[in-house]
Amino acid sequence: MFNSLKALHPDSTEEPILTITIPPSTRPTTLTDSTHPISSLSAGDAHFSFIVTHFWEPEPGVEYYHNIWSIRTDSRFTDDAAWIPLEEELSSVEDPSFVTIKASGKGTEMAIMCVNTEELVEFVACESAGWITAAISDDNRAWIFPFGRAISTIPDLPIGEVTEFKDVIKLGVGSQHIVIVTGSNPPVYGCHCIWTFGLNDHGQRGFSQDEQTLVKGWRKLDIGKDVRVSDLACGKWSTYLIIERKLTFNM
Repeated sequence: MFNSLKALHPDSTEEPILTITIPPSTRPTTLTDSTHPISSLSAGDAHFSFIVTHFWEPEPGVEYYHNIWSIRTDSRFTDDAAWIPLEEELSSVEDPSFVTIKASGKGTEMAIMCVNTEELVEFVACESAGWITAAISDDNRAWIFPFGRAISTIPDLPIGEVTEFKDVIKLGVGSQHIVIVTGSNPPVYGCHCIWTFGLNDHGQRGFSQDEQTLVKGWRKLDIGKDVRVSDLACGKWSTYLIIERKLTFNM
């Protein structure tokens, strides 16, 4: 991590303010983790999150580390229930020496936080926006890990697993809203449902009236029959979907 983009120029002599080094490891063929030690990078307000993966041995069935980390560029107010400091996380790991952290200047003021879960979870994707990081685990469950600022501004925001949904295939995060797509993967026409949660002051959840179909604060969008969602992205005050519709030809 550098102070500016100028530091990335080949002629620059500027040293990074924060460096995270994880040695490469071989992924067991029986698992679905990314082969990269750091993956699924995304950024929110004053933080960015990613998945850290490390295998101590290349053989199937051995111990490995796999969790979501977040670097807070604004390290104030880091006492959040969904996160624990990196030092506390590594104290519970059998071999914490797999990661090396080097910080200087502003980098020494940045807090590295780790997702706090009561169970071992294998995350396959995570996204951040605003003061929220959300993720999908390998068993198609959705998880939400907000920081305090999101909890204070979004009523009844879930923390941890979203227990209402078990077949999550996509998710998107805006500054103050979350979108989840449930259904089959690979996608099949007519089986996808879109659920939204959070604020809707700019119509970012896709509706304009008070009438809603709610599952503990989640609203289901009506996208019609014989369709499937091929992609999803959330902006600060918007939600974008690519919806494929099944065509019927009369012979």
